[in-house]
Amino acid sequence: FVAHFYTAIYTCGATFHPHRRMNGTCPLFMYYRDRYGLEADVVLHLDDGRYALIECKLGSNEIEEGSSHLIQLHNLIKEHNKTERQMPIREPDLKIVLTGGKYGYTRNDGVHVIPLACLRP
Repeated sequence: FVAHFYTAIYTCGATFHPHRRMNGTCPLFMYYRDRYGLEADVVLHLDDGRYALIECKLGSNEIEEGSSHLIQLHNLIKEHNKTERQMPIREPDLKIVLTGGKYGYTRNDGVHVIPLACLRP
């Protein structure tokens, strides 16, 4: 999924319109914010139903904050699914903090930290 994410961003990075896909093959990019102020800068939806929650942070000092938002969103979905039997929400397949930093890695909480420079061809 991570490799497909890189390809999707590079190939279709200009399609940030929530209601349009190019040739039906590009992923759908959206923004999420709820009434409590919890947000994800980008929600990347693939045609097969998988999706990634993405926070964009310029510096490595903000990685913790971005990761915290993603974990909170994931926990909110899990809490919803405990009581919802008919229409559970699919849990995110990938949580990413996209950063201007130099190093990419996967944190212990499962959040992938990916430098923006990794998205070049």
